[in-house]
Amino acid sequence: MNGITVLGGLGALSASIAIVLLAGRDPGVRAFRGALLSGLGAGVITVSLGLAFELSDLTYLLGVVMFAVPVALLVELAAIAAGADRLSRWVLVATWGLVVFPVSVLVPLGVAAACPGPECAFEDFGGGLPLFVSAAAFLVLTWVSPVVPGALRGQSPARLALVLVLTGVGFLAWLVHLEGAWDAYVWRIVAAGTLAPLASIAGWLVVDRLRGSGMPAVRILAGGVAAGMVAIAPGAVSVHFPWTIIVGLLAGVTAAVVHSSRALAEAGEVARWALAMLGASAIGFLAPPISGDAVGIVFSARIAALSMPILLFLGVSVFAIIASTPAWLLLRRHAMSLTGSR
Repeated sequence: MNGITVLGGLGALSASIAIVLLAGRDPGVRAFRGALLSGLGAGVITVSLGLAFELSDLTYLLGVVMFAVPVALLVELAAIAAGADRLSRWVLVATWGLVVFPVSVLVPLGVAAACPGPECAFEDFGGGLPLFVSAAAFLVLTWVSPVVPGALRGQSPARLALVLVLTGVGFLAWLVHLEGAWDAYVWRIVAAGTLAPLASIAGWLVVDRLRGSGMPAVRILAGGVAAGMVAIAPGAVSVHFPWTIIVGLLAGVTAAVVHSSRALAEAGEVARWALAMLGASAIGFLAPPISGDAVGIVFSARIAALSMPILLFLGVSVFAIIASTPAWLLLRRHAMSLTGSR
């Protein structure tokens, strides 16, 4: 195990700790056992099937699944905020980790392997499709569940700042380790992973000021950082300056517009955040075929480069939503039965 692999592991650990801190004392660390087991199970299934069908190499598969644990923790945290009991949370995180995540990794790789031509190529350096697109789409239907007020108590600005630092540094360390070696591209990844979230914060702030939403500064920072991270992951290597700033800015604007939309006011906080991150993920996943080195439309003038990324994005999003539907409907039915029995 080389140093850069250790860096990736420490980055994933840092992001995981940040998610637990974000939960505060309400659920406790023990409540996240389902997410931890789900994340580990996702790694075993994805790596085993990926190698068995020769869809990718061990280095790439291990690199992507390494961040499955913090994302699984985030999925469970969202379930807690939506009022899910422990059994429902286990079902939700197991569905995402053992079904949605592996399919979102392996099926796109299988499509690319079956169609080696340039029209089927897609760029996803940081695993944005299985990690962020699938998780965001999986949480969209939280609006069907009865959100419990105060399920997660508000955190102090100091704690939220610590969460942001741990998440940002952890994400950047993990993203760098995906390069697999300390080469010239490492500094491009560092620049992209830093500039995109900063630009995203600026984009979110502009929307907040124009709309007069009055969102607290620390929440603008959180939203901007999150949108920038999910947007830059797919093209951290192929999308370079100044496009990294443009991608981050567009991601922040898109996420802020979605989150503050009046049409989604009744959808619930978790669903609005999920849709906001899904919008930012769309910006990021389509960035490489538009502005990526050599392959993007800006450089190659190949409009066809957009077709496969669009199909994969829509396919993973729809699959994640469909896969999540039974779990969220069962959660709603369970919650309503409990309410009716009181």
